[in-house]
Amino acid sequence: MSSESLPPVENLTINGVPFPTIEDIEQRGHRHQHPSGTPNITIYRLAYLVKKSQNGRHDRLLKEIENMKFVAEHTTIPIPKVLAVLTADDGITTYLVMNYIPAPTVAEAWPTLTPAEKEEVTLELAKHLRHLHNLRPASPAMFSGCNGGPLPGNLYDLHIYGKSRQSPGYDLEKMESSLQYSQHGKRVLHHKYNGPFYSEAEWIATLWARCFDWNPRMHRAFRKMTEVTFCDHTAQFCHGDLQLQNMLLERIPAEDRKDEFTNPFRVTLIDWEAAGWYPEFWDFCISVFCAFKTDWTEYVDRAMKPYWKEYPLFKAAYEILGEFQRMETDNRAMDNDRSDVVAAKHQLNRMKADKRRQEVAEMKMRKAALSKRVQG
Repeated sequence: MSSESLPPVENLTINGVPFPTIEDIEQRGHRHQHPSGTPNITIYRLAYLVKKSQNGRHDRLLKEIENMKFVAEHTTIPIPKVLAVLTADDGITTYLVMNYIPAPTVAEAWPTLTPAEKEEVTLELAKHLRHLHNLRPASPAMFSGCNGGPLPGNLYDLHIYGKSRQSPGYDLEKMESSLQYSQHGKRVLHHKYNGPFYSEAEWIATLWARCFDWNPRMHRAFRKMTEVTFCDHTAQFCHGDLQLQNMLLERIPAEDRKDEFTNPFRVTLIDWEAAGWYPEFWDFCISVFCAFKTDWTEYVDRAMKPYWKEYPLFKAAYEILGEFQRMETDNRAMDNDRSDVVAAKHQLNRMKADKRRQEVAEMKMRKAALSKRVQG
């Protein structure tokens, strides 16, 4: 969705406040780090909410807008309303302007809720997830972005995990040579880490490739486990990052409820940049993975269909790739440290050589002075 598809901003107001310019946002906005710690995404709060992307995050913000438009068109799930998209003069820095919802996240409110209130929140979330997960892809690609493009999820996000180091013997095409897929009668083979994927087997091949690059021995064990665990799953539309911190929780006053059976809470789902067509267990596993140390695990089964059988292997994949990321980061740091050590050694050697030359010169001067005194 481009800014051209949104209403003009010249005469638009938000809660009676004139629509912001980029200068307004930068000068008067209350700046916050993105809740998930995502680099290069900044939150500004005024009478509206603004997400700013920079340094290569432009495409992810546009993907979030596309996902939010898709969800708004196909479900009745409460989500923030996109008001405008502003682009700075550099053509890259982007500002997503949305209505501001003054409410805590479910993660923030959860410890303060009673068991009965937690049950109400779970039922409200379950209603939204049924709408979301009942959607089915129209594209031949089973697992893809909302409109058939690459999966934006973190497991395959090369912006997060870094490009693979092509180690000796690494040959993704050779690894996948036995996996060919038919699309409209044409044999095709995909090598991208983030798809789109036309079968669950191809999706698994990507997991293998990521693990193989990190540890060939781990790859063989991981491959055997995935063959019997990640199979026979359908694709469904998922939020992609279904953490409790990506849900806003509002209490509905009694006078605003339709009747006594109306749920006393409103749950708004936010941060849609990772949404797409994933294996059906994705949202469940993400939700449990991000809140495993809380009692959310006692309620999650009633919020969506449980996939406890798939969860341990999903968790292992995330931890393996997280370790891969840390290793890459550590290796880069070690390379930098090694370069610094080498440079320091060269500097020390130069200093020693200079000192030695100075000592030799001084010795020659002393010998010459001594020789003159002897001759005199």
